[in-house]
Amino acid sequence: MKLRIIAGLILLALSAIALLTPISNAAPKRGKAIDKIWVHPDFAALGIEKIAVLPIATFDNSFEAQKVVEQAFSQTFRETGYRWVSASSSRELLRSRSGGNDSLVKAVQARILKADRIDSLTAPQICGWLRSDAVLSLRVDQWERQQVEWNQTGKPFTQVQIRASLVDSLGRLVWSASGSNKGEGSDHGPNAAIGGVTASGLDSKPITALAGAPSFPEVVLPLFARWLELFPAKHAASDSAAGGTR
Repeated sequence: MKLRIIAGLILLALSAIALLTPISNAAPKRGKAIDKIWVHPDFAALGIEKIAVLPIATFDNSFEAQKVVEQAFSQTFRETGYRWVSASSSRELLRSRSGGNDSLVKAVQARILKADRIDSLTAPQICGWLRSDAVLSLRVDQWERQQVEWNQTGKPFTQVQIRASLVDSLGRLVWSASGSNKGEGSDHGPNAAIGGVTASGLDSKPITALAGAPSFPEVVLPLFARWLELFPAKHAASDSAAGGTR
């Protein structure tokens, strides 16, 4: 009888240990998502044909950031099948609407900086001005490029963070994306080989073979390429609308 009790206690102890012991082949935890992208479930049926990209919004009014983002977005999304109005063209149309000044452009950018998109009341009016079915806003939240001097230790990098929102002519949010991308150069150290100097005299600096921080286009383009994979292409939207949801 005592042996049975002891055996039972041992089995209970082993069972408890088994429950508390982590399983070695358990599925690993998923890492943090790089991008957050949302698509309206009925996007294919919304009839969007023409999209106007609004003037790029930056918190520091960086002309460089505005141009790089505009060009990179146009280069990446031009093959989606939609008719696009560039950010530069939208700016000019808005300027002509406000008598040749930037008051309307600044008002639109201020709205994007505050809420990252055009509100439902303003969207129909702006879509009418730009003769588009939807307007897309792009807001630059981070625009940083950090170099490392020849006599310093560290790794140069370039990092950007951008938000995008697509609102149709009825004021509905139909697509949104946010994400960041970072590019790094070579590790710099005190033993880096020196291949020359930048100039003669007191302002001369050694030149090393180590790669510096990537350019902004090199970092922005991969970010938009990721977004493109989850942006409803025009031909796919048309096929779904014609054949129904599968």
